Amino acid sequence: MKCSCPKCDANIQVDLPHVPENGTAAPCPECNSRFWVHKESFACRALKKEGKLYCAQCSNELNHQIVCPSCGVLFPDYCVVQTSKPVKRQLKKARSTFSFSMLPTQQKRPQISPSGKSSSKSRKSLVTIISLLMLVVVLSAVIVAGYNKRKVEQDFTRYYVLAIYGIKTGADLDLKQCAKFSNDWGTTMKAGQNVQPRISPEDESRLSKVKVEVDKYMQRLDKPPKKFITANAKIAKLYGIYTQLNSLTLAPPNSLGGFTDSVTKTGNDFQQAVQEFKTALPTELSAEIDKAKARYRGLRDL
Repeated sequence: MKCSCPKCDANIQVDLPHVPENGTAAPCPECNSRFWVHKESFACRALKKEGKLYCAQCSNELNHQIVCPSCGVLFPDYCVVQTSKPVKRQLKKARSTFSFSMLPTQQKRPQISPSGKSSSKSRKSLVTIISLLMLVVVLSAVIVAGYNKRKVEQDFTRYYVLAIYGIKTGADLDLKQCAKFSNDWGTTMKAGQNVQPRISPEDESRLSKVKVEVDKYMQRLDKPPKKFITANAKIAKLYGIYTQLNSLTLAPPNSLGGFTDSVTKTGNDFQQAVQEFKTALPTELSAEIDKAKARYRGLRDL
C-alpha cells in the first residue's frame, strides 16, 4: 500500500496484508520517525481525528464520502497512518458503539434461577398488566354507556318540549278557528241561510304546517327512555285529541249543532288531558318546560 508519512509527507510503502489486527509501528525511510499503521472498520470513522485513511480493498486514499472513490466499495474498512499509537480504550468504545453489520445482535437472556423466580415475576407482571387493561376497558365502556344514555335523555327532553309546544299551539289555533266557524255559521242561519263556512287557504296552510311539525317531533319520541315512559304516554294522549280537533277544524260536520257539540266535547277532553299531563310530568321535564316558557308564549298557561 502506498501512503505518505504523517510527519514529513514522504511517500512510503506499507505491506497491508501483513499489518496485524492491533496495528504495528514502522519507520519512515526519509525522516526516520516512527509512525503507526492499523486497520479499522468504517464504523470507527466517526471518531477519527488524526491520520490519513486508505481503503482496505484498493489501498487508495479515502475522502469524506461513504463510498471509496477508487473501487466503489460502500462503507469501506480502511487503514489509518498516524504519528502515534491510538488509545485502546477509544478503539474499543468505537467498535462497541458503531456497527454496520446486517446480522441481528444477540440480546442477553435473563438469568433464571432453578427455583423459577424470574419466570414467576414475569407472569405476575403480565397478569397485572392484563388486569389493568381489562379495568380500563370496563371503565371506558361504563363511561361511554353513561354518556350515550345521558345524550338520549337530553335529546328526548328537547323534542318533548318542542312537541308539547306544537300541540298546545295547534290546539289553540284549532279552537280559535272553530269558534269563528260557529259565529259565522250562526250568523248566516239567523239570516235565513244555512251556508257552512269554509276555512281560508291561509288559515288551512298555517294549521297544516303546525301539524306537520308536531308529527315530526312525535316521531322523535317513539322510543322514550325508561324513566320517561309515563310522561310519553300522557303526551301521546294529548296528541291524539289534538289530531281529532285538527280534523274537526279542517272538515267540520254538516250541521251547526253537531259541529258545536263535537268542538265542545273535544275541547273539554283536551283540557282534561292537559291537567293529567301536568300531574304526570317528571321533575326534569317540568323544569325544561318552565325554561322554555320564556321563549314559547304558548306554554305559559300550560
